[in-house]
Amino acid sequence: MRIARLIALSILLAFAAIISSAQVLLASGTTRLAPGDRVTIAVFGQADLSGVFQVDGDGNIELPVVGAIAVGQLSVKECEARIVERLANGYIRQPVVSVRLTEPRPIFILGDVRSPGSFPFRHGSSVLSAIALAGGYAGGELPVTVAVADYVNADERVRTLEGTRRNLLIRVARLEAQREGKTTFEAPATLEADDRAASVIAAAMANESQMLEAQTRALQKELELLRGQKPRLEGAADAVEKQIAAEKRQFELVQSQLNDVAKLQTMGLARRTTEVALQREQAVLDSNISRYRSELARLDVTVGDIDIRIQDTQNNYERRILGELQDARTRLQEIDASLPSAREVRELRLQQAGNTTAFDALAASRRIVVTRTINNEVKQMDVAEDTLLEPGDVVDIKKVRTRERAKGASIEAPRERAQANAGSRVLTTTCTWANGRRTGAACV
Repeated sequence: MRIARLIALSILLAFAAIISSAQVLLASGTTRLAPGDRVTIAVFGQADLSGVFQVDGDGNIELPVVGAIAVGQLSVKECEARIVERLANGYIRQPVVSVRLTEPRPIFILGDVRSPGSFPFRHGSSVLSAIALAGGYAGGELPVTVAVADYVNADERVRTLEGTRRNLLIRVARLEAQREGKTTFEAPATLEADDRAASVIAAAMANESQMLEAQTRALQKELELLRGQKPRLEGAADAVEKQIAAEKRQFELVQSQLNDVAKLQTMGLARRTTEVALQREQAVLDSNISRYRSELARLDVTVGDIDIRIQDTQNNYERRILGELQDARTRLQEIDASLPSAREVRELRLQQAGNTTAFDALAASRRIVVTRTINNEVKQMDVAEDTLLEPGDVVDIKKVRTRERAKGASIEAPRERAQANAGSRVLTTTCTWANGRRTGAACV
C-alpha cells in the first residue's frame, strides 16, 4: 500500500512539473500577428493612411497607396518598424507610426465543456475564464456552477478596468507634459502601488515615452523644414530689391540723356531717332522694374504663407494633443465611475461561489491541452487553469477521471486565484466537510 502511494505521488509530481514547464513556455511568448487579427494603424499627420486593417490569409495588410505589407508572425513593435520602413521608402519622410492590436483572433474551446465553440479573445484571459465563457465544464460529478462562471467574469472585468485605468493615467500624464512642451514625464502619483503590476506599468511608461519622443521629434523636424525655407526666400527678396535699385539708376541715366537730347533738338543738333531709341530703352527699364516689384511682392507673400503654415502646424499639434487629452480624461472618468460597482459585483459573485466545488479538485479530474502556433510551428502543451491564453489558442478539455470528494477535505473558494490575478485584498471564504456535512460561515 505504501509503495502504491509513493508511485501515485511520483506521478503527480511529474504531472506538476509538466504543467509548470508549459506555463513558463506560454508566459514567455510574445503575441504575434496572424490572419484574422484586426489592427489599428495611426500614421502621424496622415489621416488617409490611418485606420483599422485586418490581416488577410497571407499574413498581409493592405495599406492605401502603399499596398500589401507582410506582418504575419510579427509582434506589434516589429509591425510598426516594418510599416515605418515601407513608408520611408519613397512615401513619407521620417514617418511616425503607432500600431495597436484592436481585435485579436478568437480563442477556440472544445472538449468537456457545456458550449464548445469560438469566443472573442480578451487580454488577460486565462484557461479558467475561457472555460467559464464556454458555460463551464460539461456534466459530471464536479460541475462548475453558474456562480463560479459569474465570479470569473466579474473578476476579469475588474482586472480589465484596472489595467485600462493604469494605461489612461500614464497617457494623461504624457499628454499633459506634451501640451506644456516637455520632453519627459513622470509616472502619475495616483497609480496604485502593486508589485505584480510593476512590469506592466514600466512597459506602458516606456511605450508612452517613445510616443512622446517620436511626436515631438516629428513636430520639430516639420517646423525646422518650414523655417529653413525663410532665409532662402528672404535672400531672394534682397537680390530682387537690389536689381530694382539698379534698374532705377539706369532709368535715371536714360532720363538724363533724354533731357540732353531734347535740348540739342531745339538747337537742331540731334536727330529724332536718337530720342526714340532712348525712349524705347527707358520703357524696357520701366517694364523690368514693374516685373521685379511683382516678383518681390510674390516672395513677400510666400514668406507670409510660411509663417502661417508654421503657426497652423503648431496649432494643429496643440489641438490634437488637447483632443486626445480630453478623450483620455473622459474615459478615465467613466472607468472611475464603473470600477467601484465592478468590485462590489466581484465580491458578491465571490460570496455566491464560496459554496461551489474546489477548483483544484476539478483540475485533478481533467487534462487541459492548449494548441498554439509559435514561429509557424503548431505546438501542444499541457497547462493549468490559471495559464494565460493568447489569440488563436485552441483549448481542449479532456476528461481523465472522476474522483469522489473526501470527507474532511477543505474546500476553498477561488480567492487566492483572484488575488494572484487582480491583486485585490479580500477575505478568505472557507467551507469544511465534517461528519458528512459542510460547516463554516460561508456554507448554506
